[in-house]
Amino acid sequence: MAFVPMTRRFLQVFLLLGAAQALPSLAQQAQPEEYSLNAGYGYLLLEYQLSNSTAKLELERLDRRRRRPRSPLVLNNSDVRFELTPLPAGDYQVLNVSVPYFDLPYRKDVSEDDRWRFTIEAGTVNYGGALLVAPERSMNYVDIQLRNRWAASVDAIESTFGHVLKDYPLTVNMAYRDPFPAVLESQNAQ
Repeated sequence: MAFVPMTRRFLQVFLLLGAAQALPSLAQQAQPEEYSLNAGYGYLLLEYQLSNSTAKLELERLDRRRRRPRSPLVLNNSDVRFELTPLPAGDYQVLNVSVPYFDLPYRKDVSEDDRWRFTIEAGTVNYGGALLVAPERSMNYVDIQLRNRWAASVDAIESTFGHVLKDYPLTVNMAYRDPFPAVLESQNAQ
């Protein structure tokens, strides 16, 4: 019976999309007084553009002493383009990115790609990059990129999270250390 597998697949996709929409982002739900970090934690700030899909990133904290549990981060396609998530300070690697779209599942393994690493500094908002998912796709390929769009997005970040940035300074902590934020800050200080 082809009906049962098709119904099962439909229910899986429906539940995945429903679960992603049920997890609100901090930007949508939190009031300014709700932004507080535990000792040793910082915020990961991800910008995203998903093109009518849901993305799930699987993160792993890099620690040579012992293996850490993996942390899923679900991003849904909405009007909000930023996700602010508290994480323990440390170095992280995105292991894979899952981008299902109806009956076109796709998972990109980025566990060996250093460009998908970022650092969380305690007591700061850490810009981790912009996740871009192209709308064109096939059964075997989706264009997924993590880009540094800090310079283009800093005004939107400050207007969206200005109340958070008063207590927790914004840093850019992607794998590639971009000198532009420090140059801009020194020019603004003059």
